[in-house]
Amino acid sequence: MAKKPGSDVINPSRQMQLFEILDSRDSEFSNTVELYDALPKYYWGEQRELDPASIRNPVITRHFKSRGAEYSVKISPAIIEREAKDGVLHSVLIYPGPREEIVEEVLRRYAVSGSGREINDEAGVVFTISQLRRELARQKHTFRYDEIKESLLVMQKAHLECRRLSGDTTESFSGTFLGRTYLTTRKDYLNSDENTKGFTTFHPLVTHSIRSLTFRLYSYQISMQIRSSLARYIYKRMSHYWTQASEHNPYEFKVVSYLEASPRGLSVRMKDNLRAIRNALDELKKRDVLQDYYLEPIKSKEDRRVTKDAEVRCYPHPTFIARMKRANHHQKQLRQQPDPAD
Repeated sequence: MAKKPGSDVINPSRQMQLFEILDSRDSEFSNTVELYDALPKYYWGEQRELDPASIRNPVITRHFKSRGAEYSVKISPAIIEREAKDGVLHSVLIYPGPREEIVEEVLRRYAVSGSGREINDEAGVVFTISQLRRELARQKHTFRYDEIKESLLVMQKAHLECRRLSGDTTESFSGTFLGRTYLTTRKDYLNSDENTKGFTTFHPLVTHSIRSLTFRLYSYQISMQIRSSLARYIYKRMSHYWTQASEHNPYEFKVVSYLEASPRGLSVRMKDNLRAIRNALDELKKRDVLQDYYLEPIKSKEDRRVTKDAEVRCYPHPTFIARMKRANHHQKQLRQQPDPAD
């Protein structure tokens, strides 16, 4: 049991043990998290860094649906100080983007591999930046040491709120992407070497999912191999929700609503939206996630030359079906576990 500054105490827990994946047959897997991994919470735009003086309201508001319920998502950027060449500090607003998404995915991988802990009842993970660099490089996502440190700082300061808008139940989860983050002391956090032991807690929605046992196996290796952010987003959604994947049960969606609910958003030109979907699904075919897919344009009633949307049907690759069956088996075993709170 390791103590950190103040009264915080890091402990293993029964709930974090259930989140772990210890079977050697499941070495390629990590866990997707209910709702959190479906949120359009990252920023994929070209300009994710802004001058604080250039924007009046930096909060991004998005809407999406999950399991029939409507949600609003608000993302506030991190305020990061950088030192210019002349030594003068200046502030910049940074939204969590693809870099932070990959780093967070590696942190969660460590949590399922035996490094998960609880601090003051929040789910978290113990790690070193050296470990992060090695794993990122192994997965061909190479970042400099200072880039990894900045990504951790961005997630520690950027804020994410998810609020349910429909139904009788009012739910709201609010917090930074990463909560308490320590590299021994604040001084160590800013000036640490690569091997300084660190700890961070995840967003409250991740803790909620772990407590509710609403997480699910997915192939971490495939996810890290995927280079398209949109393809990775689709892959995680398929892995979490397409539980009965088969040639007789395709994964279906409409392009407009699907992209509107994703971090990518909707482009003005429909042909750009269709191209983005095709490119993402082609990559999933390349990774043996999909056997095939069909995209059927929906024409405007006023002008049949105009495509206003498209229906997509995806058919799973046998390898993906096998992984989903493995995930279903693991989910069944989880439900048979005694309540960790008992």
